[in-house]
Amino acid sequence: MRESGTLKVGTALATVLAGLTAAAPAWAQSAETRPVAYEEIVVTATRRAQALSDVPLSIAAFDQEIFDKKGAKSIEDMVRMTPGLSFQQDTGGFTQQIAIRGIKSNVGAQTTGIYIDGTPIQVRSLGVATTNFYPTLFDLERVEVLRGPQGTLFGAGSQGGAIRFITPQPSFDGKMDVYARGGVQVTEGGGVGYEIGAAFGGPISENVAFRVSGYTRRDAGYVDQINRFSGDIVDKNINSQQRTSMRAALAFRLSDELTVTPSFFMEIDKADDRGFFWESYSDPKKGRFLSAWNKQPFKDEVYLPALNIEWKGEAVEVISETSYFRRNFRRSLDFSTYTPQFFGIPLAPFDYQSESILTPKQKQFTQELRVQSADPNARLKWVFGAFYQRSPFSNLQLVVDPQLPALTTSQGWTMLSFWGSNLIGDLSFSGDTNALDKQIAGFGQIDYEIVDGLTATVGARYSKTKFSFTNVGRGPLSNGATTSGKSSETPFTPKFALSYKPGAGDLVYASASKGYRIGGANRTALPPVANCLANLQQLGYDSVPPTFKSDTLWTYELGTKNSFADGRVRVELTGFYSRWKDIQRSVSLSACGGSFIGNAGEAVSKGFDFSVGAQLSDSVSLNLAGGYTDAKLDETIFGSRNTSTTPPTPRTIVSKGDSLGVPAFTLSAGAQYDGTLMGRDFYVRADYAYTSKVSGLTPGRNPANVLAYDPDLVRDDAVSLVSLRTGMQIGDADVSLFVDNLLDQAPTISRYHEAVGIDAFFQTTVRPRTFGLTVTYRR
Repeated sequence: MRESGTLKVGTALATVLAGLTAAAPAWAQSAETRPVAYEEIVVTATRRAQALSDVPLSIAAFDQEIFDKKGAKSIEDMVRMTPGLSFQQDTGGFTQQIAIRGIKSNVGAQTTGIYIDGTPIQVRSLGVATTNFYPTLFDLERVEVLRGPQGTLFGAGSQGGAIRFITPQPSFDGKMDVYARGGVQVTEGGGVGYEIGAAFGGPISENVAFRVSGYTRRDAGYVDQINRFSGDIVDKNINSQQRTSMRAALAFRLSDELTVTPSFFMEIDKADDRGFFWESYSDPKKGRFLSAWNKQPFKDEVYLPALNIEWKGEAVEVISETSYFRRNFRRSLDFSTYTPQFFGIPLAPFDYQSESILTPKQKQFTQELRVQSADPNARLKWVFGAFYQRSPFSNLQLVVDPQLPALTTSQGWTMLSFWGSNLIGDLSFSGDTNALDKQIAGFGQIDYEIVDGLTATVGARYSKTKFSFTNVGRGPLSNGATTSGKSSETPFTPKFALSYKPGAGDLVYASASKGYRIGGANRTALPPVANCLANLQQLGYDSVPPTFKSDTLWTYELGTKNSFADGRVRVELTGFYSRWKDIQRSVSLSACGGSFIGNAGEAVSKGFDFSVGAQLSDSVSLNLAGGYTDAKLDETIFGSRNTSTTPPTPRTIVSKGDSLGVPAFTLSAGAQYDGTLMGRDFYVRADYAYTSKVSGLTPGRNPANVLAYDPDLVRDDAVSLVSLRTGMQIGDADVSLFVDNLLDQAPTISRYHEAVGIDAFFQTTVRPRTFGLTVTYRR
């Protein structure tokens, strides 16, 4: 419920912001208005440092100052700033599946590469707990979002693109660099959050430098827990989260050419509960978010030691990046709404208690060695490299379910007649999964300037990949069997591009590039429910296929980057067309709660993205970025035939033209006024972010797909968010007031139920209106 104290704080801050904005014209008279150049970001998307405007790729890049200016603290904030990038909340409620230009998947290997410096950290999806980790946005040199396949330089995980979190490196430039940020925020109807962190670094001696940082943030909860029988509130603001991170790096300059930099990064994220609320008890428009689940906490621990070795000669550079990524995750899920769906009921007729405990662990060793040209002005530039990765994964899932016999009896069955076995102690399920991904690859890219301004690019990557797994299942909810599988492939991913630079600040380019996603193996045994095999046969399968192969993507891109008004205005525009083949997709056995992965169908994603940045004067700056993505299946997939009709008619699983389930339009806009007040620098800033609804029908919402149609599914809402920020520079500190989600919107951004026909729905929304104070210090 909304709290009167919070409303008073909000009214006061809104009044201050309105007054400051109204006063802006007076400050404009005293501010200088001479034109200034629009500042660019230097990126390393091609494995060498280049100004963003010189890179023939569609890239969005943000440094720490941009994040601070816009108040971005999380990956969700960054997504709203980036055209063509979208998230979909998973039903676990903690993490989200990411899509670039419509290319996304919640099964198999990831379609987007996630990097911390030189380490790819994305994880294969092997169940409810295996989703990506995204570091918090603090003390970052920059974040680069590379759209389109990046299979040549960044490998198998970058089929749709890559997101690179680049950290600041120790500096030898002779001065100590300090960055700190702290603040407090209040969420309407929720609790109080805070953040505090500091980073500093510099030279220790002529040949030794360091960089260290520490940060913690608490995001206040706003969902209340209730007892579903009495309706009484049990606990308030249960979906709060705490993120704590630390990084340390030490650089040794062993000679003028050779630098060795060991580093260590860690982050621990914790939550009291997931962010989903129950539709039947909640009223989002009135700020009422209620959950009748037991608390479902999680803890995610990430550790990343790394070693970077760079040798820089006059003509050649040699770079070695070695890392060991370790992730320990523990999640608790309330299964009291999951198990009843096997009986076709939304909830048990009594206070049913069932808990699923998951403890996945990821360990990943990565080694990459690159040799590349060092002269940025040479006509011929090149990079060649070798890559090795070994990534074991394990997950133990236990379902503590002592009341399953009572639930089974209440529906007219016995344990043996329905499930085929009794509980193991108080466990209805025990699943132990161990998997191993390995890959070795060689890659290279050559850029040759044919004539002044005209450059041709050719690149390729050849990989050998292997995947294997073993799963041991026990208990009534399992198949009671040990299953295993393995697969191997040798994908080849080329790239071709042509770019022309007619003058300073202008670039035109065209490219064709291939991406791929590693295949894998299935658990072939079915759940023990009697109608599971019949469901499988309806879908056109006699048995679960033991393996699934890689899917591939070709993207064709045409883009331009231009500078106007003496560098004060930057415009980028890119059009793209992608064809995705043999798509890995989840085949759901809705009759028995099982699923497996298969290859089926093709899809086309086409559209455009653009960005405009303008520094109109010392006082006024504007930014606008947007994108359009039309991502649809391009092939109809049939299951078995319906023999009750004459003649038998095919049952459709998905139809040509079905949407891939990503928003069609994304847009972000911002405006900032800088002036002086009482002799100090002062600014007022407004930002707007828009994400449209999914255009068209997804397979589950298309009634033509008789084997996938769910009549209760609805499209997620469009999202429109407005934020305001005003601040003043006091010495080296920036002190600012802000309000996020100014209009207090509560759109549905993810909605699900446990199975078709089960009338109990759960959903999430954006954080309600939040007010706060932030202090940022730089020196």
